[in-house]
Amino acid sequence: MKTRTAARRWAALLLCCALLAALPACGVEAPAAPSPTAPPAPSPTPEPTPPPPDYSGLLAVSECMPKNRASLYRDGFPDWVELENISGAPLSLDGWTLSDGGERSALALSGTLAAGELLLVTLGEGGGFSLADGETLLLLAPDGSVQQSLLCADVPADYALQRQEDGSFAASPWISPGLPNGNAGYEAFSASRTAPGPLVINEVMVSNCTHPLHSGDEVYDWVEVRNISRETVDLSGYCLSDDCKDLGRWQFPARKLAPGEVFTVLCDAEREDNEWDHDANTHFSLNAQHEQLYLSAADGTLLDFAALREIPTDGSMGREDGRAGFLYYAEPSPKKLNSGGCRRVSAPPRLTEPDGVFDGVESVEVKLASDYPIFYTLNGRLPSLESERYEAPLRLGETCVLRAVAVEDDAVPSAPLTASYFLNEGHSLPVLSLVVNDRRGFQQAYDYGMKAPEFSAEIALYDGEHSFRHACSLRMKGWTSLNMEKKSLGVVFKGRYGGDLEADVFGNGVTRFHSLAIRAGQDYIFTIIRNELMQDLCLEASDRVLAQASKYCILYINGVYRGIYALKEDFSAQFYASHRGVSPESVENVRGPVTRHVDLFEEVIDYAMTHDMREEAHYRHVCEYIDVESLIDWFLLEGYCDNTDIAGNVRFMRSSENGNRWELCFYDLDWTFRSDYPFSGLLLQNVSHNGHQMPELMIALCKNAEFRAQVLARYAELVRGVLSNGHLLERLDYYEALLTPDADRDRLNWGLSVTGWHDLLDLQRVRFRDQDYAALTITQLCTYLDVSPEERAFYFGE
Repeated sequence: MKTRTAARRWAALLLCCALLAALPACGVEAPAAPSPTAPPAPSPTPEPTPPPPDYSGLLAVSECMPKNRASLYRDGFPDWVELENISGAPLSLDGWTLSDGGERSALALSGTLAAGELLLVTLGEGGGFSLADGETLLLLAPDGSVQQSLLCADVPADYALQRQEDGSFAASPWISPGLPNGNAGYEAFSASRTAPGPLVINEVMVSNCTHPLHSGDEVYDWVEVRNISRETVDLSGYCLSDDCKDLGRWQFPARKLAPGEVFTVLCDAEREDNEWDHDANTHFSLNAQHEQLYLSAADGTLLDFAALREIPTDGSMGREDGRAGFLYYAEPSPKKLNSGGCRRVSAPPRLTEPDGVFDGVESVEVKLASDYPIFYTLNGRLPSLESERYEAPLRLGETCVLRAVAVEDDAVPSAPLTASYFLNEGHSLPVLSLVVNDRRGFQQAYDYGMKAPEFSAEIALYDGEHSFRHACSLRMKGWTSLNMEKKSLGVVFKGRYGGDLEADVFGNGVTRFHSLAIRAGQDYIFTIIRNELMQDLCLEASDRVLAQASKYCILYINGVYRGIYALKEDFSAQFYASHRGVSPESVENVRGPVTRHVDLFEEVIDYAMTHDMREEAHYRHVCEYIDVESLIDWFLLEGYCDNTDIAGNVRFMRSSENGNRWELCFYDLDWTFRSDYPFSGLLLQNVSHNGHQMPELMIALCKNAEFRAQVLARYAELVRGVLSNGHLLERLDYYEALLTPDADRDRLNWGLSVTGWHDLLDLQRVRFRDQDYAALTITQLCTYLDVSPEERAFYFGE
């Protein structure tokens, strides 16, 4: 069996072999034997990618001035940037650019800088862009990468951002364009500041507190020009300006100036010229902190210019024979040759911790910082080199005023640092500090009620987020109150004291002030609150009448307690501009009684009193020139409180940018709530005296039916709300509670009784509550306007 099976397998194998052998004969080719496979070709080794070029540590911004106004002249006053090669080797600038990141083209750089070399680049029209406040300067490498960015924000005009040793930037007035930063660079740049003549700015004083130009004069800021040529110069056509876009702002009078002779010009925007003037006046003021001054020829050629920076109080800046550029002087030398000047002013010392109000403490430690010697006083007096020298932190145990100066090498002493410390005084009201430089002169003016003298001072309010500090001018304020023991004061933030105050003083949205009032008022011996109470009600009742925001404070003068005062807005062009959203230049301010040379007299007052207001055309003429809603609200508020002191206390304001219609101001309300005959002072013909024009104006207008109806309807609205008895009592209670914690000390300081003060407030409560004061005012108004019972019921109910 096994043999047969094996035979079959062999037979099958032989058959297969035979069939394979026959395949070519049938036309089918046998598969080709495989060829040997070639090895794959090796891939080429990729070249290594070179690293991107490293541009760091090659080029850097060394100095930048984003607000060049009067520092570097290059066919104008362009912004500029100073670059430094910090690579240690020559550097090509090809491909490097400067930009502000805006859409305007960047400024391409070119050329080669040696190691350590500086390049001054001016910006502007030729540079593709200029720098605006808040913009960022960008330094871009050839590959477009940002190598440096510099924020140009809050840099004062004519200050430069300078790179410090640690790589940070700080604003400095001691600029050195194209030169190394530091004192040597500033000296070299200043020494290059020659002027072609024939006239130069010889000396400038921007914070004059104690140096009158003539015996018996008041003090003013001034500019002195000098003829440096060998020929007599006719000043006609030469100009001074504080605006580089308006070089012809003020033109010199016709005057011959001999070689070497000087001519002095006053700079005061508020001074009125008269026939006794000794000097010309530009009628623009100079800012004590940062200002510019330009001297130009009749054809507009710029002859000289100066950035007025860091000039010390009662010091000056000027030119000196034999030394180019400007120098600083601790003592001015008007009409004399300048000498002994220094290139710089010392930086003031710094407080390491803020001053202010400290209660519940045994003492306060005060640390001052400066790299140079510090001299100080603790009585509010200006320090000198003979004052106490600061060697270690001070330990203060009582209320005082610290003033300190630093004295650098080869520089005039710094402006004084002023800091007030109130220890354990226990006040609930904010504290207001006045520090007056001329203590003796101010005390004399205060004692004798002298309004004319003006004193340099610093005012500081310590009131949390509403705090501020600012240099100012100080004067007595008021008329009748000047004969009282407690007197009012006024401060003005003139250009030479740094310009307008910018602070949120009252929390009412107004943050810019040209002046403020520090008011005692004639009512300080009675209720203290009549004026502020009524102005508070006015601010609640109407946005058509201009009224002063205020806050009660505790006043200290040179560290000495003076009592409760009201810090208030002051009626100025800036006041109106801030409240109405217009420019101060568009504002007109008139004080009553109004004289014939004022437009208001012809437009409104005289017109209304000489024309029948029942005639529609006549009434419309008045409405065209005065804001009737403002007039009506003013009239109703004044009549409601029965103000008997209106005659000289009327103010009218308007703006050409706000309809140019007169609006009324509401103020000086000490003589209110003193009789049982409200409205009598405004609607009785026989009280018109001493130029008191408002009664006649109101009587004339009330003859018009439309005006009369508007008066009645508006008063009905007011007496149900803001002028209601209940609301009046609420405000009285508020002010009594506000002042009570500080009233004892204030009354004692002025020889008055706090019990008597509370009694007077209670008498007012009896009037408002028990006598139904609102009903009394309605009766009086209806009587004077001859209102019928039916009309009264219509407007006021039964």
